[in-house]
Amino acid sequence: MKQAFTIFLIALSGMVWAQDVSTGSKKVRNFYLAASIGPAFPVGKFASADLSTDDEAGLAKTGYNLNLHAGYTLTKGFGLSSNIFMSRFKVDNDAVSRFLNGSGGSGVSATADHWQYWGIMAGPMGIIDVGDNVYLDIRALMGFARANLPVINFTLEGIPDLSANTPDRWTDAFSWQIGTNLRYNFTDRACFFTNVDYNFMRPKWKYDVTENGSTRNVSIEQKMGVLDISLGVGVNL
Repeated sequence: MKQAFTIFLIALSGMVWAQDVSTGSKKVRNFYLAASIGPAFPVGKFASADLSTDDEAGLAKTGYNLNLHAGYTLTKGFGLSSNIFMSRFKVDNDAVSRFLNGSGGSGVSATADHWQYWGIMAGPMGIIDVGDNVYLDIRALMGFARANLPVINFTLEGIPDLSANTPDRWTDAFSWQIGTNLRYNFTDRACFFTNVDYNFMRPKWKYDVTENGSTRNVSIEQKMGVLDISLGVGVNL
């Protein structure tokens, strides 16, 4: 009986050793890099189009977002995430015309080109193993952004030569983001990637304007809340 028990222990230790070797031979990839693209939906003040009642209306229309995501697993269920991002949005020029016509500016027309921003953020990430090579990442990021104020062209109706453009202005802003990624590793090296994020920043532009020989300071602040949805592919390293 003692001899049989000894043989059983030897066989069991051999099985465990074989499993450890098999597990050890499987490369654990803790880092991913993914690129994604999708629509960007302005929300809140950024999407408001009623200039007559809302001084903070952004007049932003649906745009697009481009992202380069990176994530690193530190321990089971937790890691670090970063995102390099860029978005652009059209401006609701119909709302601009309605405001000018309703405020006695019917002799003046104005069109704006776009809002846009880019930046980089980083922060912690919770990782949920959903199963079957599917992972859900929950992220909270913060960082730096550069935001672009729309260039506005003013024209006196019927007099095309009397027109003027506002300068192209950029400013720095603090930005933050909360969101989720869903990753499916269809191979050891590659994954499908989709995400839903809420981004927010509050850039402020300050500059001087000269009118009738005098200079005055102008300050424009805009709340920019955006819901991003994107789809892409990534690599596991």
